Amino acid sequence: MIRQRLSRDPEQFKVLSPAGRAAQQLVAAGRRPSAGQSVEYLRVIGEPDVVAWELVQADQALHVDTDWYCESLLRAAHEILQPYGIEQSVLAEWLSAGSSYFQPEDYRDAVKKDLPLFVPSDRS
Repeated sequence: MIRQRLSRDPEQFKVLSPAGRAAQQLVAAGRRPSAGQSVEYLRVIGEPDVVAWELVQADQALHVDTDWYCESLLRAAHEILQPYGIEQSVLAEWLSAGSSYFQPEDYRDAVKKDLPLFVPSDRS
């Protein structure tokens, strides 16, 4: 589930974001989300591509877009791990192959790699 704060009232959206589409679903169901409120929704396969969480029924069959969620997880993990020299392709391999731990080349070869976050300080 994704939670996103609405930047404007649902009827003011010119281009509908996923949160805007979920807000419009809520309006159609008689609810009244407004700017500043959070909307929760799921990304699903098919039309519509989002479903407002409040409208999901317990027995409703949904095809959650797991590929979209995996890609989003990969992008977020890459943003965090990129400063440590971990490439997005390596992360994708970890996720797809079920791998556990990857030992970077610079550790195997005992070659020290300078990383921007670990610059030695001149403090004594």
